[in-house]
Amino acid sequence: INFQKAKVLEIGSGNAVFLDYLIKHGVDATGVDLDPRGEKTSPQVVASIEQLPFANESLDVILASNVFDKKIYSYQDHDRMMSEIARSLRHGGVFIGLTEKIEAQPIHGFNLVHDNSGFDSKNVYRKS
Repeated sequence: INFQKAKVLEIGSGNAVFLDYLIKHGVDATGVDLDPRGEKTSPQVVASIEQLPFANESLDVILASNVFDKKIYSYQDHDRMMSEIARSLRHGGVFIGLTEKIEAQPIHGFNLVHDNSGFDSKNVYRKS
């Protein structure tokens, strides 16, 4: 993935620390959070993951960390979240869910990435 040429979304961008880091390094990135707490200059959108305000197939990379945690967010619908992520990604786009325990049904054309690098890719998906 060439992040310098990718349209990136950080889900659960919160205080925008990681989002601002990406932007500082030339990445075209936007954040989405129900309660954005970043600087007013940080490009964050108020929205839920179950209803992302982005066009179909408009993103190259979606990143998330801890947004699928049912202990914290017991009200979220993992199936709907994953459907929205898949809908928003372009063909060949990638979703990287860091430290996530995703409890969703498989989505046709949205597959776990498997490689032989030794990298734990249990939450890295690619849209075919």
